Amino acid sequence: MNTKQLTTLRAIIATGSASAAALQLGISQSGVSRLLAQLEQELDLALFEREKGRLVIKPENKNLLTHALKTLEQLEHLYEEAEEIKNGYLSKETIKIAVPYTFSSSLIPQLILRLREDYPYLLVELITGSYSFIEECVESGRADIGFTRIYNNPRFSYSPVASGASICVLPKSHPLAEQHTINANHLNNEPLILLGKKSGSRKDIDSFFQRHKITPNIIVEAHSVDVACELVSAEVGISIVNSVLLQGGQYTNIVARPIIDLPRYQYGLITSVTHTFDAFNQAIYSQIGELMREHLTKG
Repeated sequence: MNTKQLTTLRAIIATGSASAAALQLGISQSGVSRLLAQLEQELDLALFEREKGRLVIKPENKNLLTHALKTLEQLEHLYEEAEEIKNGYLSKETIKIAVPYTFSSSLIPQLILRLREDYPYLLVELITGSYSFIEECVESGRADIGFTRIYNNPRFSYSPVASGASICVLPKSHPLAEQHTINANHLNNEPLILLGKKSGSRKDIDSFFQRHKITPNIIVEAHSVDVACELVSAEVGISIVNSVLLQGGQYTNIVARPIIDLPRYQYGLITSVTHTFDAFNQAIYSQIGELMREHLTKG
């Protein structure tokens, strides 16, 4: 088994046919067919069903092919790192951190500055994205550690950092800014900028409105607290975010008020249960957790 076979497999899965995969890879269709046949022979398994000129993954092979693509990704990273080492780019100790994009405006710059005081030769590889993307990066090895909402997932080890409540974010000039707390009736007919469609926390918000027999007036579906808060600051609408993520950024022209009847969530750092840290990286990992706790629990 080799990377050419796995790269061909990825192209077939992406395009659905040997001819389209050949165009994507810049090789002949017969070359694609040959590489696929070699891989199937190696595994002693027919990976696809042929249906009207298309290659369809057999249902029983879906998990196997998912693992194959992850293996290819890890191999590609291996070659990339080897090339970087040859070019002298990885002479520094590296730690790869995956965090929500929201943290890039405030928490992460402060964290990196503090880390550099103790580890001047440390190279931080910063990855930003959604919680699901962060989990994928940690599980695949693209990131050593990640920051996300904590829940029971046996693939990860957790280190709690902070817990937060759902809060309403409003422009300073908004009439509801005079309220000490916000309830469901306050939000009736208000233009809402909501986050995390289909996520666990969003399901709790949807249930919150359903319990109070309110149909939310959603005008924007956003995918980061930064975007939501910038829209609120511009007085486009109001939003519901978690206090932990709000603490991770810096925003102007907004106020935050607690919302009655929504749950608290625990956030923290995750590592893959299969990942082993040496003493140096474990010390950095612990310090990152302490710095995050210090920043996210202040005030």
